[in-house]
Amino acid sequence: MRQLISSMKSTIPQYEPYEDKDTTGLLVMDQETANKRVKEAYDAGMDVAVHAIGDRAIDMILTAFENAYDEKKGWKQRFYLIHGYIPRKESYERMKKLPLVVVSQPVFIMNLM
Repeated sequence: MRQLISSMKSTIPQYEPYEDKDTTGLLVMDQETANKRVKEAYDAGMDVAVHAIGDRAIDMILTAFENAYDEKKGWKQRFYLIHGYIPRKESYERMKKLPLVVVSQPVFIMNLM
């Protein structure tokens, strides 16, 4: 299953407001919806891939991954965080506890600037 949780450029979801705008970005779904979609796909035996950029979006999808994760499956079933740019330092510790692959695409970093 592949999902999109955030957008790019001036709408990247983050905790701190943008310096030049009165916004903290835009999420395309709420936490409850993300949890439900990830769990349904994971429980159906699918690997789950989600596009997320920005610390708020990354934390949100990590929460959904954590809620769905079954330790008995281990690395037999994986989560994929696509892009994963601009995480908080604390997010790395959460990532290490999951069967998670970060699929970084450096070409997109230039589009964020």
